[in-house]
Amino acid sequence: MRSLYREKMDLHPDFRDLLAEFAREKVSYAVVNAPPHLIAAVKKLAANEVVYLGVPPVRVDILRSANGIHDVDATIERAVRASVGDLSVPIIALDDLVTNKRAAGRPQNIADVALLERERHRK
Repeated sequence: MRSLYREKMDLHPDFRDLLAEFAREKVSYAVVNAPPHLIAAVKKLAANEVVYLGVPPVRVDILRSANGIHDVDATIERAVRASVGDLSVPIIALDDLVTNKRAAGRPQNIADVALLERERHRK
């Protein structure tokens, strides 16, 4: 995975703790402070279940699957990396994010796809 973000990222301390715990437990993930009991619970989630931690704007949604993402390992391999302190955080690649939002098909997702497509064409 390549690093996309060169600037320092500010991150809510709870999010940083969550990502550090994921790294310690070797959780395979892509972005989307979890104590060990939460990590164990996430591993038991069914494909269609979601765990919500916190409340917006400081909320994490934990899923075992995502619309349009059929090969999780390949999606994680294509992820770009962002440095958050001493952590390297995988962030879903633009193409995969567009695929995910198209497959979800909700009005906000469709609006997001239009913005993401414009960004993709700017590069």
